Amino acid sequence: MSAMWQPHYDLRDHEIVDYQYWELPGTGIQFRGPAVDFGDPAPYFSCAGAAQTFGCFVADPYPALLGARIGMRAVNLGLGSATPVIFSDERLLKIINGGRFLVLQVMAARQCGNSRLQSLGTDLVRDRRYGDEVPAHVAWQRILDEERSELERYVAESQATWVDQYQTLLRQIHVPVIFFYYSVKTKGTDPSMDAKDALTLFDAFPQLVRGSSIDVVAKLCDDFVACTSTRNHGHRLTSRLSGEPVEVDNSVLDPHMTMRWKHNWYYPSPEMHEDAAASLLPAASALMGSSA
Repeated sequence: MSAMWQPHYDLRDHEIVDYQYWELPGTGIQFRGPAVDFGDPAPYFSCAGAAQTFGCFVADPYPALLGARIGMRAVNLGLGSATPVIFSDERLLKIINGGRFLVLQVMAARQCGNSRLQSLGTDLVRDRRYGDEVPAHVAWQRILDEERSELERYVAESQATWVDQYQTLLRQIHVPVIFFYYSVKTKGTDPSMDAKDALTLFDAFPQLVRGSSIDVVAKLCDDFVACTSTRNHGHRLTSRLSGEPVEVDNSVLDPHMTMRWKHNWYYPSPEMHEDAAASLLPAASALMGSSA
């Protein structure tokens, strides 16, 4: 797992948020802080997912807000561009299974393998045609340019891989699981096969995930929660030091995407994280009551 590429958001966002990165011993991966003392017997719950769980550009992501609401430590295992296979690592499973319950985000399928693309666990995929490792949006643009007639087949194959990865992960989890759909679009908004480019094909997160696939995985979990929110989406980025507007350079994370950001047009806003925590509260409270 330590060899997998992970975006280190502090390189881009340090003036906006202090993510308090810490490394879980033995994994080689840095997670969002504050650091967790697993020698402390106090109970905790875990949240596993992608950048929306990590909480890009947000001081208080939904795991921390939910933890404060229920009075329990939250372990934020959010990793940028994550896929379910990452959390099948035995060291992360030990953390997950040591908690009271898990909030498992509905992650994207854009990085999940098919007969052309090999999944590498994060946003990088290996294009079997060329043998190189490229970001998922680059690989899918190649498919649109070179094999558009095969697009629907490749999407279906990635969907099947996505479901299989979740099934494999869930077989290894022994605590209650809340499957969490968190997006600006309603569940069941399927990808367009008429897309002109990869960014249009992907649409909003979670990319390339059909509602029917979510339903398959949700049946394997103890509860399903959906939060569709656009509250303050696209908010202006401001410095945590001066309070003034700032601009960040996304190319420090992905040289294929050279845009500069003045607004958070992609990740959930602070208000959307508040909505996420509120949506999860009833299910989390019910699980706490059942384990009392």
